[in-house]
Amino acid sequence: MEVKTRLGRMIITSLLLGATYLGGCATMEMGKGEAAKTTTKAQAVESDLKQTLAQVDATQASLDNLIKPGQADVKSKLDTYSADVKKMDKMAKELEKDQAKLQEQQRDYIAEWEKKESTYTDQKVREASSERRAALNNAYNEVPKANRQFQDALNSYLSQIKQIQSQVSLDLSTKGIEAITPAAQKALSEGAKLKESADPVMTAMDRVMNEMAREGAGAAAGGY
Repeated sequence: MEVKTRLGRMIITSLLLGATYLGGCATMEMGKGEAAKTTTKAQAVESDLKQTLAQVDATQASLDNLIKPGQADVKSKLDTYSADVKKMDKMAKELEKDQAKLQEQQRDYIAEWEKKESTYTDQKVREASSERRAALNNAYNEVPKANRQFQDALNSYLSQIKQIQSQVSLDLSTKGIEAITPAAQKALSEGAKLKESADPVMTAMDRVMNEMAREGAGAAAGGY
């Protein structure tokens, strides 16, 4: 009878340990999943930003070609410029959408991290987790700060190139091109400044990616 009782206790203990282990694994996988989602969205924003800057170069080139004096086929130059303006607008909207998704995912990831961190009973583990979470959160917060100036510059540039496209479409004459040239030259200057304003954003994004890659892309969040 005593043997049966001991055997029963051993079975129950084994089942409990197994359940605890599986539950821990599930929590670890959930943490890894959040980290992977955040990394994927950060990569998407970084890719969007690089493509947007490449399109700025293309738009700058087509605008410069459009206002060159004495051209034989101004209509084809306008068509190329109009297509670039359209692409520029589309990419800017896509970038803004992905940036919003990234910020939302980052908030979710940090919230999940804090939730798991609150369950740790080992002081050293909690301290290590808190330190890593703070570093990652600081990196996250730098992105929207750096992005404000870039977004303002991008919106201003988009407004200028759209207005130029609209006006030239109304008046493709030599006098019309001459009249719009000062505004176009200002837009070209603003385009160059826009690219410069993207440097702090790229730096902030690189820091996020480095923090995500450190210690196994956020493995410290779940202590694994």
